[in-house]
Amino acid sequence: MNSINCLKRSLCVFSVLVLCTFSLWGQEIPDNNSDEDGDGFLGTTRGYQLRAGYPRGLIDADGLDAVFERALGANAREPYQTIYQKIRTREIEARDNNSLTPHLMNLAILARAENDNQFEQDYLTRLREVLAAESAPELATYASMDLMWDLIPTDLKLRTIELSSRDNAFYYNSHVNATEQNFGYHATPGRSRALYFAVMFAFDPIWQEAEVINNPDTYSFDAPLYIATIGEELQPGGRFFATENRVGGAAGLGDALPGDLGGMYDNFGYDTWDESFSIFLSSIWSHATGVAMPDMARDRHRGRFYQQFQVPTLGRMARIWFTRTDSFGPHGIGRSLTATRYNDPHMQWWANLWLAELLSTNQDYRLRSIWYELFFYDDNLQETPPESNPTSRYFGGPGLVSMRSDWSDDATFGVFQAGDGISRRYEDANAFIIHRKGTVMPHAGGRLQSQVDNLRHHWYTIRSVSKNTMRIMDPNEAFDINGDGTIGSYGSGTPLVPSDNLGGQLFETRIAAFDGEYPITGGGNGLRLCGNFDLGICDIANILKYQFEEGLFTYTVGDGTPAYTAKVEQFDREFLFLPPSSFVVFDRVRARDASFRKIWMLHTVDQPLSPEQAPVDSDHGKTEYNDLRYLTFGNPDNQTHLYPLLPEQNSVVVRGGDTLLCDNQPLNASTPIESGALVASDIPRFVELFALGSDTVGSVTLEGETSEGENRTEVVNFTGNKHNYLYASPTAVNSTSLEDNTRNWATDQWAGVELRTRGGGNETAIITGNNATTYFLDRPIQTGGVWGYALERPVANSYQYWKRITRITTSDMDVDRLIVSIPHYFDTEGVDGTVYSFSPHSDGRDENFEWDPSVGRWNLAIEAPTGNQTDHFLNVIHLADPGQAVAAPQLIEVTGGFGTMVDDNRVAVFSASGSTSSLEYRGLDGQERVHVVAGLTPETEFFLQVNGQNQRMVTSSDQGIAFYTLTLNAGDQVALTRQNISSQLRAMMADWPTTPLLEIVAFINQ
Repeated sequence: MNSINCLKRSLCVFSVLVLCTFSLWGQEIPDNNSDEDGDGFLGTTRGYQLRAGYPRGLIDADGLDAVFERALGANAREPYQTIYQKIRTREIEARDNNSLTPHLMNLAILARAENDNQFEQDYLTRLREVLAAESAPELATYASMDLMWDLIPTDLKLRTIELSSRDNAFYYNSHVNATEQNFGYHATPGRSRALYFAVMFAFDPIWQEAEVINNPDTYSFDAPLYIATIGEELQPGGRFFATENRVGGAAGLGDALPGDLGGMYDNFGYDTWDESFSIFLSSIWSHATGVAMPDMARDRHRGRFYQQFQVPTLGRMARIWFTRTDSFGPHGIGRSLTATRYNDPHMQWWANLWLAELLSTNQDYRLRSIWYELFFYDDNLQETPPESNPTSRYFGGPGLVSMRSDWSDDATFGVFQAGDGISRRYEDANAFIIHRKGTVMPHAGGRLQSQVDNLRHHWYTIRSVSKNTMRIMDPNEAFDINGDGTIGSYGSGTPLVPSDNLGGQLFETRIAAFDGEYPITGGGNGLRLCGNFDLGICDIANILKYQFEEGLFTYTVGDGTPAYTAKVEQFDREFLFLPPSSFVVFDRVRARDASFRKIWMLHTVDQPLSPEQAPVDSDHGKTEYNDLRYLTFGNPDNQTHLYPLLPEQNSVVVRGGDTLLCDNQPLNASTPIESGALVASDIPRFVELFALGSDTVGSVTLEGETSEGENRTEVVNFTGNKHNYLYASPTAVNSTSLEDNTRNWATDQWAGVELRTRGGGNETAIITGNNATTYFLDRPIQTGGVWGYALERPVANSYQYWKRITRITTSDMDVDRLIVSIPHYFDTEGVDGTVYSFSPHSDGRDENFEWDPSVGRWNLAIEAPTGNQTDHFLNVIHLADPGQAVAAPQLIEVTGGFGTMVDDNRVAVFSASGSTSSLEYRGLDGQERVHVVAGLTPETEFFLQVNGQNQRMVTSSDQGIAFYTLTLNAGDQVALTRQNISSQLRAMMADWPTTPLLEIVAFINQ
């Protein structure tokens, strides 16, 4: 390789030109390609200056020098040397490997670094191929052209202008009408590319070519105007600036309680890619114009925000909207750039993770973006790891509160949500999710978009019926939304059809035009797309209170009232986390009409069971209890205990699991399954079929009654698709058993499922039973060479809705065990009592959803008796290891509120109204406990009295919380009473109870 001083031929030429014209510098003439005053920038009449030399978009000539200095030559260092070598090795291999596509940015870097004619020719050849495609170039293509500008021939520059001038070339509104663009987060990838084009081509002599002048429609991109438009959007007063800072929680842009800065528009899934491009938009504009980076609160604090929402054990981010593309952090391509531009040590931690992943892999799709790290990774910036953060934070932009017991993998973790609809959040006002050693209480369902049943499931996933929040059942509910997104007067909107009325929150999707329609896209009547309205108009939910005391509690209050029509007059949820693993959820719910049913919803991965009380009804995935006080559900790693304390009279309905219409019946050409072995469904549904045996590829024919009528048939094909439940590695393999001592299964949890070995003979056997760590097989298998195993079952689905199957036959399969079942995982009841099923298909025919319990398998509905306009709900949740004892909470008698002895150590008391100047409650036993009293008048001094005797004075926090340690006997009366007292008495009271009471009385009588 040549010396660094001789590497960049065009830079050397540029330097000579600058030196030669030094004495000729004069007054700047705007809007041309000459830097008359020699300050390194072109003057414009558009209100900005533009960097004169190339490259000018993300890096300049001096910055490129620094990149090469640290990547090769005498002063090279890691990790830049390795990154450069990976780039070089890849592109040399691509010359001779037709299966490896050359990468433009890599080739540009190599050509500039090594002054290599071959790399230059490779680059121009590949650029010509890319520009021949009928689409606008990618950001990396523009960045490469920026580096190679002096070598790019005129015809390729013209082609680039042509592609970049096409209407909608950059997705979600065209740059052609620059001032009318949409600047939502989905648009930022396109905006970044369009801006890169503009700063590269603005004022270039190419615009004076006859081809351009004679074809204004073909070469229409007004680059100077576009730069000005982006500049306006990135400065105070611009909508994009305001939106980014509103999402990031900047002060003055929302009416919720101010919190920490940092947020997100949408979810922790695939949209992290879209959201990452705002940093490129800001950086390109800032670098090209020489103006300081805009202070975008979302980008500047994104690293810390994402650290707070890592789910323990799982490593991914919290699923508040399951797109099936889980994120494991902010998107990789923007990490180093964000960390460097904002000097953010939190994002540097993410950048270090991404860099380590890139350096340890040779996966080509990852190495195509490694140049970002070569350019922007700052090895002098120290990182701040997640465990340096507090265990709870509230982010005021999206209205998200994170909380965890600690930063270990076994930590209890929760998220509470009460934020505005800045973009898409989907009916999650006052909802929560909980994890402990896995997913415990999720938002249910996933984003599926193929086939009618999957679309119905997608619709369900959007709606609040799939979230852990409240449903208020108004039989005559109408979609009362004004044209600007605000809530209209009661009954002013379009009435909801029964299938669209599940008692939930106002929604963003189009309302159904007829019963049984489940629209998830499309315009028209009923949309509440808050991202389309001015900030602050479309108020959905707010965090009203937040207080966090490390190691003691996280307390937050959400106002979910604006998320509903006027059927709801108040929905405040107080959410209290008591480390290590207890939650108290207290709700104040007031409906417009006392006859409206109020339902507290919870979605779980594991089955809720009542060990103490028999159900009053149980059938087809539904179990119903009256006045239930305790449910438990769990798995080998975690046991959850739920105590519904209020309302004291309740109806609890648990739905989920599977109903077996046919259980382990043999089926072959001579052995049909007749009606006597088949159970009828409750409503017409599609069915899942599982087959185990020597021949499980072929078809079966179902006969019976469907939603279309009687005497119907359907041929269901088994194509070899299987439900895969687990991929893992064994710790020991025997001829008739396989051991995996990393597991902790329930006894016979996998009986009847196939075990397929990986390696060895790649054999399949049926599991006859299992204990905690060992699967027992129905036949001997080869033991040598087995390195992995899978648990699975052949699966097929019907596509007709069956009410009753009377006969099943086959002509080409030999099945030892056929199972026909109905999944009830996403069943729910509408306002009119109709049961709806929203289970998606699981056979992989339309969409690869398969068996994923983390999206929920069960839901429970706790319903208050009708007749009260206002009801209060109080639920206590304990999480513990299986077999670990937990203290059952008890209601505490409270005047002016409600309370519970949470466990042996803590008491929680809540005001009935939300704010009170006095509160009284009774003790239950003689234990010393920490008392957390919420709903007091904020920043107020209270006398703390027991049985009328003054104990001490406590001061409520600015969130209306008082917490103290107190020992009470059964029946002791505690009173918190607001008092106006003199400063002298206040000073003396600070010594209570050591100051004699008579002395105080004497003082008061003076």
